[in-house]
Amino acid sequence: MKINSKNLLEGDNISQVPCPKNKQKFGTNLPDTVIIHYTRGASAKSSADWLSRNEVKASAHLVIGREGEIYQLVPFDTISWHAGPSSFGGRDQHSFWLICLFGLYIASNPLFNRLIVSDNSWCHI
Repeated sequence: MKINSKNLLEGDNISQVPCPKNKQKFGTNLPDTVIIHYTRGASAKSSADWLSRNEVKASAHLVIGREGEIYQLVPFDTISWHAGPSSFGGRDQHSFWLICLFGLYIASNPLFNRLIVSDNSWCHI
């Protein structure tokens, strides 16, 4: 697995799901943080398809499925919409400085349980 010159992930089990609503690029030296949200969508593909719709006011860089499949919606140099008005650690507007990953049912996976810091919906690394 690698990131190519267009800031897209390449490798096995990786599919691109275009999300043209996201156009704004990150600022200098950003992103510098990764956040993991979880979704209870029927599948990673259905979650990626929904998040990429123009009328949906949310998106993510990646959606990761139960079997390890990865759908990339937004290039890693582009801001995704996932945090809305937000503040953590003295910083505002999470979407402007971090990479967003969505996973299916990660809250019930023992590997991720130790990362959850509030209400089983936000994981901070």
